[in-house]
Amino acid sequence: FRIYAEDTSGVKHVIEDGKITSQGGFSLFGGQKEEEKFLSFQYGMAEVTIPFERIKEVLVTERDKKYATIQVFLKSGKKITGKIKSKTKIQGKGSFASSYSISFLYLKKIRFEAQGEFLSCSKCKRKYFEKNWKFCPYDGTSLK
Repeated sequence: FRIYAEDTSGVKHVIEDGKITSQGGFSLFGGQKEEEKFLSFQYGMAEVTIPFERIKEVLVTERDKKYATIQVFLKSGKKITGKIKSKTKIQGKGSFASSYSISFLYLKKIRFEAQGEFLSCSKCKRKYFEKNWKFCPYDGTSLK
């Protein structure tokens, strides 16, 4: 996945092959170090895990040294507000042929884009992650 990140100082980054790295994730039950293509966070008293391909954007609205409050905007149009450990990191290959790592403590927002895993409409230019779709739901054009 490609991740577009903006930090609290306003600097924007493009992260190739992005993943989430955390010491036990948010997990209410502890755990070990994980590197995954999904976002796990606290939603009320539960833990929610959402694959990157279902997430449009994540905004970090509040933060302290322990937790960050996030708003997760899904591609389906739904919004979920939850909490994630501030030490949870986004990692990958940075813009300057370097490795990149930033914790949610210093993030303002992130946006996810699958790399080569989508179908696109030549007419409206929308991208879809449902591999079994054959036509654009907006204009009926064949997807490629």
